[in-house]
Amino acid sequence: MGFRGKGMLLAGVTSDRLTATSARHKYEKLQLKPEDEFLAEHPELVGADEHAIMTARIQSEHAERKALDLQRQEAANRRATLIAENKLKKDNLALLDREAEKFIDVGFLDRPPLP
Repeated sequence: MGFRGKGMLLAGVTSDRLTATSARHKYEKLQLKPEDEFLAEHPELVGADEHAIMTARIQSEHAERKALDLQRQEAANRRATLIAENKLKKDNLALLDREAEKFIDVGFLDRPPLP
């Protein structure tokens, strides 16, 4: 019985090792630039160890995404401003249209009939 218990223990350890080595890390799921393209843009990292390159790629991707998000926010703010300006202009045109209609109506009412 003692041997069987050890066998179960060893099988569990082997299983844990396989799970740990086959598990994907979160950084592996990121959509990063290909390494060769990244290294072409950052020649100072050529020859660096794999960990340093991956860290730099992740930091670079993070910086790019922050910049893109900032651009997206600025574009959304600009869009909201333009929508507000257009609504104001539309309201002003509607007001002018109503005033023009009143002016035309009053002008025709005060005019003597045509012969």
